[in-house]
Formats: sequence, C-alpha cells, structure tokens
Amino acid sequence: PPPLPPGHLAHGSTVSHLTTLPRLNRRDHMLTPPPISQSDAQKGLLSLLERGLIPPAAEITLNPPLVQPKAVQLHERTVQPEAIADGVDAQNRFAGVKMDSSYKDTGPRKTQDTSSSSTKSSKKTEALAVTVKPSVTFLEQPPPSASPSPGLRVTVPYSPIPSVPPPTRQRKHKLIVQNGVVLDYSDDFVSFHQTHHEDWKSICKVLQHIAVLCRSYAIPVAFVDGEKLAEVAPEFDLEQKPQREDMLKCLTNERDIRKLLKLPGRQYKGINGIHVAAAKIQATYRMHVQRTRYLEYRRKKWAAGVMTMSWLLFVNMYQVRRRLVEAQTRNLEHMRTRAKTLQKNWERLKHSRRLIIHIPSQGYPQPVRAKLDHFQVRQNLQLGRLFDARDPNVEVLYIAPINMDEELVEYYRH
Repeated sequence: PPPLPPGHLAHGSTVSHLTTLPRLNRRDHMLTPPPISQSDAQKGLLSLLERGLIPPAAEITLNPPLVQPKAVQLHERTVQPEAIADGVDAQNRFAGVKMDSSYKDTGPRKTQDTSSSSTKSSKKTEALAVTVKPSVTFLEQPPPSASPSPGLRVTVPYSPIPSVPPPTRQRKHKLIVQNGVVLDYSDDFVSFHQTHHEDWKSICKVLQHIAVLCRSYAIPVAFVDGEKLAEVAPEFDLEQKPQREDMLKCLTNERDIRKLLKLPGRQYKGINGIHVAAAKIQATYRMHVQRTRYLEYRRKKWAAGVMTMSWLLFVNMYQVRRRLVEAQTRNLEHMRTRAKTLQKNWERLKHSRRLIIHIPSQGYPQPVRAKLDHFQVRQNLQLGRLFDARDPNVEVLYIAPINMDEELVEYYRH
C-alpha cells in the first residue's frame, strides 16, 4: 500500500494477503505445487517454507551459491608448520594461539641460526614451544611488510586429529500431557523443541488440540510420541483442524486412551463437564419436542394425502360415470330415431331390393355367458333367419359363430 502522509491514521489492513498452499496440495503431497511468483520470492526462503509453497523436504540450490568452493593446499603429515614472528612485536603475534596448560617445559631449547653465514649473531635466542589443540589450531601470520626477526622462531609440534565417533541414532522424544496440561519443562520437551523448531508452529497446534481432548475427557496422563507428532503436524499447518483419529495415532498409550473415551459419560467428567451435561440435556429435550412435532406433522400430512387422493378418485369416477351416461343416452336416442325412421319407411323398403346382415348374439352378461354350456351352439339357433331369402328382393348375409359342416351348408343352399 502507498505510504500515508504524516498526521493521517490508517484504517483496516495495511498489508496484502500472502499466497498459501492450496487445500488440495496440503492433503495430497503428490500433486504438483503451484508456481511461485516474483512477489512471493522476494519475501525470502523462510517465508516460502512457512507458507508451504516450498515442501519441507525440498533440496534448495542457490545460484550462485553462498559458499564458493576452493582448493586447499594439503601438507604432509611429517611436515611441521613453522611461523616466523617479528622480534619487535612477537608477543602480540600469539594473540590467536591457545596455550596448552598441560605442557611442561623440560629445559631451554636452542634454535638453529636463521641468519645468513655472513651475519651471524653472537646472542642465542631460546625457542618458544607452543602446543595448539586440533579444535582451535590457527596461527596468525606476520604481515608481508614486516621484516622477519633474525633470532625468534616458533615451533608448533604435530598432534594427530582424534577420530570422529559415528553419529548416534536420534533419540525418541516422549512428551507428557498430564491432566490436560503439557509438561513443557521436561527434558524431552526441551530437546524436542530444539530439534523441531522449524515446524514448531504446526506441532504446537496439534499438541494444543491433544491437550484440549485430554481436558474434555478427564484423561489423567497421555504420552505423545514426538516423531509421530512431527510427521502428522505438517498436514495441519494452516486452518485445517486435526481429527480425533489423527491425534490418537500420536499417543503411545493409545489403547488405554481409547478405553477411556468409550466409557459412557466420560465427556461429562472433564473440564466444564457440568455445562456440557446441561447442554446435552437441553439438546435432548429439544430433540424430543421437535421429533414429536415432526411425527404429528407427518401423520397429518399422510392423512391429508389420503383424503386428497380419495377426493381426486371420486371426482374422476364421477366424471367418467357422467360421460358414460351421456354417451349411453345419446346412443339410445340415436337408435330410437333410426327405429322411427325405419318404421316410417318400412312400407316402401319392403318392396325394394335390400340386404339383411344378421349377426347372431344373445345379450347376456359376460359372467352368465361364461357359465352356459354350448353357448355358441345356442347362438347359432338363429340360423333360421336365412329363410328371409325366399323374397327375391332380399339378400341375407349370415355371420355364423361356429364352423358349419358342408352338409348343413348344402342343405340351406338348396
């Protein structure tokens, strides 16, 4: 944000939101991480690691590197380092050399003459022996402008470098949560804090949730495995809340804790147990009242549905019956009209040429016709209508209900 002029008060947030790792990448670490923008890169590597944009196990390579490799001159083991100190300021040259207090001088030692054969000195200077430990082995070199002292010479004896012991296995940290309080003054807690100080924010968050769980269920002692806690904690680095199963996997006495959690009424013995019990009673009563009202509403709704369906069926049946009655009345009126017309014109029609179509049928209901024996034979008794063909102006078309024999057909044909 732009800088404010002096005398003005800033309202709201004065910093922009930082990019964080998406939720899908936090749950599934196998997904490809999002690209890092230039503005995020300017925040520094530590900011990128804390926000999860760079995985904790990523191998970071700086280009150019901070430490430049350079070849080192190696000396033979038998060669002893020598340094020529200035005779005028010889004492100040050994300010960076650590003296060995256990060294005992057995007597004065004479040094070789370092001057040329032409300028031999009559005075002999005793050599000063200095023992330097390997851990702090260094010797200040004289400046190039200073001229070497002709009579003072420093000899540093060789001491072998002790062998480095093999790395020991990382110790297991056992954190203790007693009565819902993390014992942060124990040696394991301090060592665990120093070992995992980079991911301490997420680890502390999960550890607080474990402490809240122990206080809620009145768990006297819970032992947390530090290595498992360090493995689970990065998954809940941001706003995601750890589940109960994830927290129980970090406990070494998981089986005992599960038994306590399954005990009936255990959650009412912890901190604020009275308030939790009161809330449970109120919620149960409200559930009972709402359940009763819902059942009554569902029963009334079912009854209303039955009444609605019955009424709709009644209305539909009434309309169908009314349409059937109207159709039957209309057909009956039509038949009577045709009968009156036939009766009025019968005198004229009986002397004219006509065709009579006879379909033998007895108008019994279906249940009665199903019970009669030889019903088709009974219907065929109307075969005598063929004698209407005696009139030369009449032709008879008879539709037989059964197959007739050839003899019967020839009989009526003649």
